[in-house]
Amino acid sequence: MTIQLKSSLIIIATLLLGMGIGLWGGIQLTKSEMAAMQQTKNAPKGIVRMLENHIKPTPEQREAIIPIVKKYRPRFKMLRQTQRQEWAKVADSLLRDIDPILTDKQRMRIARKREQFKKRTAKEQNGNAESAKQEESYRNEKEQ
Repeated sequence: MTIQLKSSLIIIATLLLGMGIGLWGGIQLTKSEMAAMQQTKNAPKGIVRMLENHIKPTPEQREAIIPIVKKYRPRFKMLRQTQRQEWAKVADSLLRDIDPILTDKQRMRIARKREQFKKRTAKEQNGNAESAKQEESYRNEKEQ
């Protein structure tokens, strides 16, 4: 084995090792970000955890904060729903613009992903029927 070949193998091995470490680090970072998002998504528990991390409340403060956070939960859910609807409008527009460029196979992939998204969204909305009742109650309180 020549020196040039050894040098090339060392460079390639170093490059592959760096790519592997970068990929692993990216996956770990994404997992932690997703976990953090999931915590706040499941309000009020997620919001309470976020507040605990930032303000470090005493046990008495925590007990006082929980009902307040529960009061705001329907509003957060309403905002998330509105944001989701706006996102869907932008995504629809984007897909209309790129549709002429895509192959039939790519269009089918997008259609499958959208169907999965719709099913997941419908499942979440069914689970949020209680939240809708709470939001209506909040609106009625606000109007009075």
